[in-house]
Amino acid sequence: MKWSWNEIESDCWNHGTYETREEAIKDARACGKTSFYIGECEIVPLATTLDADTILEILDEQYGGETGCEDYIYDGVKGEYKQWLEERMHKIIQEFHCMAGINPYYFRVISEEFTNVEKEIGK
Repeated sequence: MKWSWNEIESDCWNHGTYETREEAIKDARACGKTSFYIGECEIVPLATTLDADTILEILDEQYGGETGCEDYIYDGVKGEYKQWLEERMHKIIQEFHCMAGINPYYFRVISEEFTNVEKEIGK
């Protein structure tokens, strides 16, 4: 899990993520904040799945555009072949992300609480 902080109660958290709750609090305090929301976050994984029907439709349209034919050559493709295509595309997209150094960085806050650092210090 990761942590973040926000000045207001909002769906838009834009202060990045931190490995620990304490690091997030430290950053908020470095920004001059004493009262803020602290949230536990999870990174949203990158999308790696594609729908075979959509891929084949695009290929059909490209082929039709190049040939002038409006016959759909992928209409009769069996479900098992579509599943194979989707699985291969999933693996290829994962490899592409790795090769290109593309990593997920968007996150969603799964729990949050309001904190007042001055009150916590005074305890």
